[in-house]
This record gives sequence, structure tokens and C-alpha cells, in this order.
Amino acid sequence: MIDLAFIRDIQTRDPRIDLRVPKTGGKTGRDLLNDFLSMVIGGEATDERLTEACPTAQVGSAMPPVFMWAAADDATAPAAQLYPFACRLAEEGVVHELHVFDRGGHGLSTAAPQVEAGNGELMEAVRPWLGLALSFLARQGIA
Repeated sequence: MIDLAFIRDIQTRDPRIDLRVPKTGGKTGRDLLNDFLSMVIGGEATDERLTEACPTAQVGSAMPPVFMWAAADDATAPAAQLYPFACRLAEEGVVHELHVFDRGGHGLSTAAPQVEAGNGELMEAVRPWLGLALSFLARQGIA
């Protein structure tokens, strides 16, 4: 995930977020999400703190080259959160490459056989990312 505020905003669109979750001491989904975000950023999950924790806010011209990829159908880490980051990289002149595959869901890592069970079609869609990344790194003199 890149932008925790973006993820929070997507998750809180669902009205079920305000329902009480069993076995949580009466907490709602919103409470649990805020607890998680607070834990991730090490303090209260205010808009300001979430923005500070977002890599987009940390972009500077001294950053090393960045390779990013996502799947358009990833509901856990939506591809849309990468576009502002890529735009910010471009504004600062940071070398970067972004690929968004039409499908692939979430969590296929290197699309290796260990994660293939039941994911064959999705893996075919995203499998090229590793070769693309290695080529990108080689062009930067990193790999």
C-alpha cells in the first residue's frame, strides 16, 4: 500500500463499516480500521499524519529510481493510489516506471509456482512484472 488515507477513504465508503464486529468488545469496522492505521503510523491516524506517512509526500529529486506495478482489479491495494505518486515522481524528475496490468488481484508476489494454486490465469497477466523490473534496474545500472 502506498497511500493509507486513500485506503481508509475507500474502506469507509461501505456502510457496513459502522456495524459492530463480533468478539471485538463492541468495536465497529471503522474503529478497527482506525486502530490498524494508528498502529501502522505509530500514533493517532489523523489526516495530517496519514498524509505525512504517504510516500507521495516524501518524494524528492534525490530519490533513487522507482519501479511500480499493480493490478487494476486489486481491491486491497488499488492501482489508483499509484497515479499521484507517479505524478509526483515525474514533477521531481525522479526516474520511474509504472505498469498496471488489467487483472491480477492482490498478493501474487513474483508470480512463482508457490502462489499459483487457483491463480493461474491471474498469474499469467502479471508474470511479466519481474522481467520488466529487472530490465528497468539494468537500464539504471542497478542490476
